[in-house]
Amino acid sequence: AVYSAVRVLSETLAALPLVVYRRTDRGKERDMAHPLWALLHDRPNRRQTSFEWRETMVAHTTLRGASYSMIVDRADGVITELMPLHPDRVTPFEAPDGAVAYAYQPKMGARQILLDSEVLRLPALSGDGIDSVSPITLHRETVGLAMAAQQYGARFYGNSASPRGAIKLPQVLTSEATQRLREDWEKRHKGPENANRLTILDAGMDWVQLGMTNEDAQYLETRQFSVSEIARFMRVPPHKIGDLSKATYSNIEQQNIEFV
Repeated sequence: AVYSAVRVLSETLAALPLVVYRRTDRGKERDMAHPLWALLHDRPNRRQTSFEWRETMVAHTTLRGASYSMIVDRADGVITELMPLHPDRVTPFEAPDGAVAYAYQPKMGARQILLDSEVLRLPALSGDGIDSVSPITLHRETVGLAMAAQQYGARFYGNSASPRGAIKLPQVLTSEATQRLREDWEKRHKGPENANRLTILDAGMDWVQLGMTNEDAQYLETRQFSVSEIARFMRVPPHKIGDLSKATYSNIEQQNIEFV
């Protein structure tokens, strides 16, 4: 759900028009001769198209709380590239003059100090105008619940020897006999391919059900709730990430309008 929400936001914003205008007496008009036109509209850097660069920037902001691009210019001041920097390698701080500066650690080489005029930053929410908080960090419990439910489902279907419980015997088994019984049981019943397979208990054996079933734990409801919660804090309409549980023709139409 998180991945889908990030894709919806980053791909949608990357697909929107990004053009440079100049003001006229009658309003505004496109300025295709502006030095920034080709940079923003076509190719911000040697590695990415405008779509790919904006997609990267929005994904960084959504996942890390901020995105950064180094502003590369020539000696005459003309900007030639906007080179994205991985946010994990950038640390914003307050400079002595009160402006924002950035400590950037490249993959190779010494740490660099970049001034505010050398960096394009797209921040998420910030408490002081310097540090931005990742939405994932703020809502880590929600994401953690969704991950736990997913891992539980994977373990249940991958490792369960259903029905889940214990085999009760009238006598005490040796360690070797217990191990053989466990291995034989798992061989016959472990994994989805052996689900609901017929079980025969002999020698006074009795099956005792233990714990709660998937239905008792409301596993599916938990996963559905997690998807709705993720859509809520990512500010994405639920149907955009595949949650159609409360969808009707009329409300999806209205949500699409609001999303635009």
